[in-house]
Formats: sequence, C-alpha cells, structure tokens
Amino acid sequence: MKVVLSVAWGALLALALLAPGVEPDAVGDFRVRKTVWVSLAFWFAAFFVGDRLARWCWTLAWVAFAVHVGVAFHHVHQWSHAAAFRHVEERSGFGPGIFVSYAFTLIWLWDVARWWARGAAARPPLWWVAVMLFITFNGAVVYESGPIRWVALAMFAALALRGCRQDRT
Repeated sequence: MKVVLSVAWGALLALALLAPGVEPDAVGDFRVRKTVWVSLAFWFAAFFVGDRLARWCWTLAWVAFAVHVGVAFHHVHQWSHAAAFRHVEERSGFGPGIFVSYAFTLIWLWDVARWWARGAAARPPLWWVAVMLFITFNGAVVYESGPIRWVALAMFAALALRGCRQDRT
C-alpha cells in the first residue's frame, strides 16, 4: 500500500509541476496552487488511514508542502524574502506573518522527523494538530476562493464528523 501511495503522490506532484496545457504566463501560479493541493490531499488523508499509512501521508504532505514553498519562492517571489514579506503584507495585512510560515514549515519538519524516530504509532501532538488545523483552514478556506475553498470546507466538515464519531466510541 505504501508503494501505491508513493506512486500516486509522485504522479500528482509531477502533474502539478509539469503544468500540462497551462498557458506559459500562468504556469507559476498553476504550480504554486497545485503543489499545495497535493500537500492538502495527503495531509487530509493522514487523518483517515491507519497509523503506518498516516505517517507516510504526513511525510508526503510535508514534502509536497516544501515543494510548494520552493515553487512559490521561485515563481512568485524570485527567491526574495523581501518580496515574500510584501506578498504576505498585501494578502493578510501583516507582513511579519511570513515568519509564521517559516516556523510552520520547520515545526512540521520537526514533527515528521519525530514521528519517524518514535515509530508509526507516535502521532503528532494535539497542540500541533490544532495549530495545523487553524493555519490550514485559513490558507485553504479564508484566503482562497473557487473550488479549493469548497473542497477544503468539505474536508474540514469530514474531519469534524470523524472527530465527533470518535468521541462517542
């Protein structure tokens, strides 16, 4: 199953990076958006699969997110922290929020490494899951529009339903 999961992840990420059929001027935007969609899909899947597959999904989600960050810095910010700062300022009204993004990326990497070091059953700490839910909700729902917003809302509804069902058992 891990092989199938990894192949699916690789295929989705390749499609996101190759940008088939996309106008040349829109390739960067396509890559930025689609790589984070791959991350979001595997992040979401990690909540619904068994412990061993969850760790793989969590890891692949982080790797896709790291690719997303790299693609965004390449295509949108031309590898400039100042440009990224201005972009965050324009989108959210708080340029220093870029440091929250940097911390998010590094803490998630720490969590992936911790999970691998401690074994398949060592799920992420609850405080980190809460932070990720908050940041992911804002990134995928509050600051997005179009189909991804609705897909993300459905994903969060499914997570809420799953959480409610687990509390009853």
